[in-house]
Amino acid sequence: MKVRFSTGEMAKHFGISKQTLIYYDTIGLFSPRWTNEETGYRSYSIQQNEILDTILALKNLDMPLKKIRDYLNLPSVEERIHLLEKQEERIKKKIKVITRARKRVNSMLDAFRGRSKIIPFEMGIKRVERRDIISESVEEPNDLYQLEISIKRLLERTHSRGDTDLHEFMGVVDAPAPDVRIFLKVGQYVKSGGNDQVEAGDYAYIYHKGSYDTVYISQKKLEEYVEEMGLVTAGHFVENALLDYLAVSTEEEYLIEVMVPVARRSS
Repeated sequence: MKVRFSTGEMAKHFGISKQTLIYYDTIGLFSPRWTNEETGYRSYSIQQNEILDTILALKNLDMPLKKIRDYLNLPSVEERIHLLEKQEERIKKKIKVITRARKRVNSMLDAFRGRSKIIPFEMGIKRVERRDIISESVEEPNDLYQLEISIKRLLERTHSRGDTDLHEFMGVVDAPAPDVRIFLKVGQYVKSGGNDQVEAGDYAYIYHKGSYDTVYISQKKLEEYVEEMGLVTAGHFVENALLDYLAVSTEEEYLIEVMVPVARRSS
């Protein structure tokens, strides 16, 4: 007597769904051996258990179903070895991508946890060491439209690097008058090998909370603070995105560090 398994029995035996077996049948990967011509009832043989075991084992190796179908149709061990070698290379590349993603997630978590404790609108003077950046200049008329174009170019240049993060985004801005912002360049911090840098020196800073549209208010406060400290600004404003839409849900919750290099006032 032939041992037969219904679709439901086969699915239960292997711990998969009936829909999975039906789909495998639809794409020509694994089909029931018998079909009752009168009832249309379909069943699997006990010998097919080994085939399904192989399919599920290859699936656990992250092999796409199309490749599994190709693998099962290969007649020689040499050909199957070659396909497995290609799968190994695919897994290596995937591991590299996942490892980089995990590193970035951990970096983001550390940054967000620390930055969430910053006191908004705190001001001060601090020493900043030189930091390398990859930057893109903003073309004239240096407005928001050109800023967005520069950001897209920057992300295209840095997306494949392993030492950049979306939460390490900065911009260089000129503010020649109240409520006037001229965007000069955008950048992402890197450990080394950048085409630009934030120069070392003493910087006045303020932690602005709110949208970018209101940053000029904090810039004005920072300029007043610099004057009160008997200092002068010695360069353009640098804006570091500490908490933006990647971390918070509204622009009112954004946290932006506004820095400007300072020097002692000449007597």
